[in-house]
Amino acid sequence: MSLFKRIREIVISAVMLLIAFRLILFPKHSYFIVAIIVSLSLYLYSIKQLWYYCTMARHMVGGKSILIQAVILLDAALLIDAMTTVSDLAVAFYLPGILAFTGVVDILRYIEDKKMGASWKFKFIGGIINISFAAALLIGGLLFGNTSFLVYGYSISLFVSALIRIFNAFRKTSVAYFQ
Repeated sequence: MSLFKRIREIVISAVMLLIAFRLILFPKHSYFIVAIIVSLSLYLYSIKQLWYYCTMARHMVGGKSILIQAVILLDAALLIDAMTTVSDLAVAFYLPGILAFTGVVDILRYIEDKKMGASWKFKFIGGIINISFAAALLIGGLLFGNTSFLVYGYSISLFVSALIRIFNAFRKTSVAYFQ
């Protein structure tokens, strides 16, 4: 990882930590902030993937999968925006779904990295944490019907994700030399 990428990861993690602390300190009106953060991050990532597809991936093998992924993420962002105006409880079911999906992807990456002999422990731990938070948020949303429970869970998940990003930014990366 280059120095610029390390600095970028640290800055992004610092912003994530600040947002998480703000959400924990003021949970009453943070529901809409959580929905905006999730939809904005999905918008930005889908635009990044669309740009990647238009500039490079359309010439690659499997490039259409990147286009499909970008369109699905854009659709998910639009769905979150539409659901925030309909019901608080609808997003309470959608956000744990995103966390569970992220956890499943992390566990699948863990399986792939373990087969390749790469670093895999933090991906597995992150996946288990995301799935646990998704289950807790889903149960809390069903039992209590309270959006502040959703905000607390999301902020804790954001905090853990920021700490993992900081750790990965400071971790030494191995360089492969070919002879």
